Amino acid sequence: MHRTFQEYFTAQQLLRRTWDELQDFVRVHSHIAIWHEPLLLLIAYKSTQSSSGEQKRASDLIRIIVDSSDEYDEILQRNLLLATSCVADCSAWSIELPLQHRIAECIFEIYGDPAGAGRYSALQQDTEKLMLAWLRGQPVESSDTRPPLLEAWYCALCDAHAPLRQEGAVHLLASLAPDLASCPRPVLSVVVPPLLQLADAVDMACPPEHMHRQLSRPAAQPATPRVTEYALVALRLLDKDGPAGWMHKQWLTWSKELPLERLTQHSLELDYLLTPAALPANSSDPHWDEQLNISQNWKQKAQRNPRELQLQLLQASNTARFPHAFLFRTMLLEETRTQSVPWQEIWDECLRREMMSGREITYQTCLNLRLLLCKGNEQKRQEIANELQTMLSGQIKMQNITFTFISSINLRDLRDLRDLRDLRDLRDLRDLRDLRDLRDLRDFRYLRDFRDL
Repeated sequence: MHRTFQEYFTAQQLLRRTWDELQDFVRVHSHIAIWHEPLLLLIAYKSTQSSSGEQKRASDLIRIIVDSSDEYDEILQRNLLLATSCVADCSAWSIELPLQHRIAECIFEIYGDPAGAGRYSALQQDTEKLMLAWLRGQPVESSDTRPPLLEAWYCALCDAHAPLRQEGAVHLLASLAPDLASCPRPVLSVVVPPLLQLADAVDMACPPEHMHRQLSRPAAQPATPRVTEYALVALRLLDKDGPAGWMHKQWLTWSKELPLERLTQHSLELDYLLTPAALPANSSDPHWDEQLNISQNWKQKAQRNPRELQLQLLQASNTARFPHAFLFRTMLLEETRTQSVPWQEIWDECLRREMMSGREITYQTCLNLRLLLCKGNEQKRQEIANELQTMLSGQIKMQNITFTFISSINLRDLRDLRDLRDLRDLRDLRDLRDLRDLRDLRDFRYLRDFRDL
């Protein structure tokens, strides 16, 4: 007989046991892998019953699994993973809310401890798989009350007083970000607003109205710099379902009013294409051929019709370069308001002010653009170097951001990293414990040749 039928009939047989016998059986056998599937079937069945008593018993059995442990469970976390799998197989509202919160918080704390309990790669992979399944099982329709898992996740993201839990919650989202679009819509509506606050990106991301309503008040604050890093990575990997997609929609509207031709003219002066539109990440993208053709012949197109070039790039894309698109709009607006001042000076001052605000999401982009603007101007470059030196002796936050950029400039020719453009899943980077070392590598689509900077 096939194993699936054996597991089904075993679950049916377990249902015939008395409640005391069933509790004892679960307590003794929950850590044995061969019994996991029958227990999953048994608990899922009880959770679907109309009787509140049967649903409570499903919760009680999951609680027994969570509370049971042996000498190996500190390392393997088998019972916690089994309990997570049980809850993921049940309706979002059928298992007791405090129990769901407890399980989710345990998962966050283990995943947020990469040097301790969460250091095993197999455990990380199992955790990611189960949490994604749990997210995909959330209700499809939005409601005024958040489902237990989403409430636990939202609270963990907003609670800087529990740094391990907050880091685990945001790190998990960074790992799962490429797959979150496959989850029910309320998932993104709940978890993305705190990410925007942790990354200090609310004002520049142009989130939709339903996201605005979910913003935490007071704003969520990161417990550690690493929390900000993971939030930034998660937002970028959301691609068209995150700030990059929202900003693109806004640019399609702004393009009717902004002097796009100036952006093209500045590109010709710098011999470097400046555009808010994101280039496709790989050849499977439906816009690949069109944008590749435009990017290869942009100078000729720019000379014929500067404005049309930018419109073509925007129309041949579904995402914007983030945060470049935000900065380009800010600088173009400032340029139209300021007369009799060279555009390079206007842009440089805008970028300098943004750098001084200490926002990690824009700091390095601003600095790279400033270096591009003063290419060949050694005096201006020395001024920027002096600014960096001053920042290194300033506030701790500015010190950290500046030091990271200075450390990264040893990467002289990033063309050797072309093969990394298709990297989308941070699970392939789990051995890189400190994502701060990857700040300049967040979006490989725009790494062409930085030697001229």
